[in-house]
Amino acid sequence: MKRIAAWIETLCPTLRPVAYGAFLVVLFMIKRGAVIIVPIAAIYVLITSATPLLDFGRGIAVAGLAVLGGAVSGLAYGLVGRHVKAAFGGGRYVAGIVTSWPYMLFAEYVVHLLDREPVWRVPTRLDWGTSAVMALFFGPMIGHVLFRPADQAKAKHGKHAKRPT
Repeated sequence: MKRIAAWIETLCPTLRPVAYGAFLVVLFMIKRGAVIIVPIAAIYVLITSATPLLDFGRGIAVAGLAVLGGAVSGLAYGLVGRHVKAAFGGGRYVAGIVTSWPYMLFAEYVVHLLDREPVWRVPTRLDWGTSAVMALFFGPMIGHVLFRPADQAKAKHGKHAKRPT
């Protein structure tokens, strides 16, 4: 994982947040047990599904949408969030909202996919509203954890801790 982070650091500053966003989602999936859950889910699908290939494809699409959502959130941070974070005292919380909203919109598409509804369509008012509410709820927490000032991060994680820019 350190190699991936080192590789991301070699990217141009505009692409780093995009890569970190996608990498963060993959890391989260791994830490939340994807290595254990995927084989169990595969066996379950093979035993219970009338269309296992379609369901495997749906699972791959869910994972892909989550990673894409992380990348788009990184892009939102790189384009807007980083500037908002530095603009005023509570900017890191607003940056968390700005950064999490695209991911929450992608989460809406994941729900549609799991409900076997059409996925590739223009977001509805309900999609925008639900993702906005989720971003308003989770965004400040994300801003608090990920975007704290470097001196606070060093105090918590040691003097060599590196924070995203």
